[in-house]
Amino acid sequence: MYQPFIGAEVIADTNNHTGRFGKVLAMEDTVANFAGPDLKGDFSGMTMKANTSLECIVTSITLQSGSVVAYRI
Repeated sequence: MYQPFIGAEVIADTNNHTGRFGKVLAMEDTVANFAGPDLKGDFSGMTMKANTSLECIVTSITLQSGSVVAYRI
């Protein structure tokens, strides 16, 4: 079921960010740890190239490097 985005958050630090995100867009080459109910397997240390996205329910984002825009649902 489609859920509209209700806001966005730029993440560019190595703190843990929690919430309910429907899309995470890499603004530059990024390495991050993701967790969420839709993620099966190990999503720690995931490398995302600039302008690529992860589209599913994500509840925790911790960057190792880079920056992302996380869209809240």
